[in-house]
Amino acid sequence: MLWRIKLGTPWRDIPEQYGAWRTCHDRLVRWERDGTWLRILQTLQALADQKDQIDWHGAAVNSTHIRAHRSATGARKHSAKTDARPSIDGEWLGHSRGGRTSKIHLCVDGQARLLSVVLSAGQASDGTYYLLPMLDAIRVPRIGTGRPRKHVPVLRVDRAYGAPKYRRLL
Repeated sequence: MLWRIKLGTPWRDIPEQYGAWRTCHDRLVRWERDGTWLRILQTLQALADQKDQIDWHGAAVNSTHIRAHRSATGARKHSAKTDARPSIDGEWLGHSRGGRTSKIHLCVDGQARLLSVVLSAGQASDGTYYLLPMLDAIRVPRIGTGRPRKHVPVLRVDRAYGAPKYRRLL
């Protein structure tokens, strides 16, 4: 799975030494649905926090757009005679000036290690709708006893978050 994600190749191009491509794909989907990837991330975060390797004072947030392939919206759900667009409710695919896009919002520590990730439709405003959910999603478990760490003492942001309303949110 990691080989395929790193190179961005189609599933069918996975070398035979890694097993059947269908098995790899099914396992990736199953692990996402049952939370295995999240548990792996949280375990790695907990180990790094225990060794004091997470740079909490250098935390930063940002987002980026990902353009969807033209076939990502699926088949038409309306007749060609109407102007209505197909419904995409419940999906992280939106309409923006660049076409169909999704947005990934990340919060990372000072060493660029992932603390939280939130997905949204491409036209969504970064700060207004996703700044607080992104910060609320930070949850670095402790090994042993203790509550997970959820707050960053210092947060670095770009100019897009410089407005007074974002400062009030923070």
